[in-house]
Amino acid sequence: MAKQLLGEILIEKGRVTSEQLKLALKNQKKFGGKIGGHLVKLKVITEKELCEILSRTLQVAMIDVTTIPTDYVKKEILFYIPAKLARLQRAVPLAIKHLKKKDRLVVATSDPTNYKFFDDLVSQTSLPVLAMISPDSDIDWFIQKYYPGGEPVAKNYVSVIQYKGEKPSPYIQSLSGIFEDSFFTEATKRFRKKNENEE
Repeated sequence: MAKQLLGEILIEKGRVTSEQLKLALKNQKKFGGKIGGHLVKLKVITEKELCEILSRTLQVAMIDVTTIPTDYVKKEILFYIPAKLARLQRAVPLAIKHLKKKDRLVVATSDPTNYKFFDDLVSQTSLPVLAMISPDSDIDWFIQKYYPGGEPVAKNYVSVIQYKGEKPSPYIQSLSGIFEDSFFTEATKRFRKKNENEE
C-alpha cells in the first residue's frame, strides 16, 4: 500500500477541497509548520476530526498524552527527540515498548504521514517507531510540560480527543497498553552516549 500524504487522505475522504488544500499549502510555504495545523487554523477541519480521520484511515491508534502520569515520562526517553526537533516535527517520544520480539520507540505525533522524519528517526536510533496520533495542541502541551525550559501549562487543560459524555473512541489507545512492561534498554544508554560524543 502506497504511503498517502495528509492532503491526499483528506481530499479522498471528502473533508477538504483542492482549493482549501492549496490555500493551506500556500500558508505553510509562507509561515512554515505542518499542513494539518494550517487546515485547522483556516477552520476547514477540527483537530478532533483530523485525528479521527487519520486514525481510521491509517489504522493508527490515538493517544491522549495529557492523561499520562507525570512519573511515566522519563528524561531518558525525551532525549530521543530533542525539544527543538519535537516542536519542528510535531512529535514526542513516550516509551520504549518490547513488541513482537523487538524494542520499539513509541512516539506521539499530530502527523503520522511525516514519513521522512520517522525514517530518519529509525536510522538515528536503530529502533523501529510505533507512531500514535495526538492532537497538535496536545503535542504543544506535552513539550511545554516535560521538556526543559518549557512554559507553564494550563492547570485545567483538557485534550480535544477526550470524549466527555460520549462513548470513547475505539481508536484511542489505553495507557496501560503502552506503559505496562515498557522499559529502558541498553540501546538508550548507547544512543545517548553516541550523541554526547558527537556534540
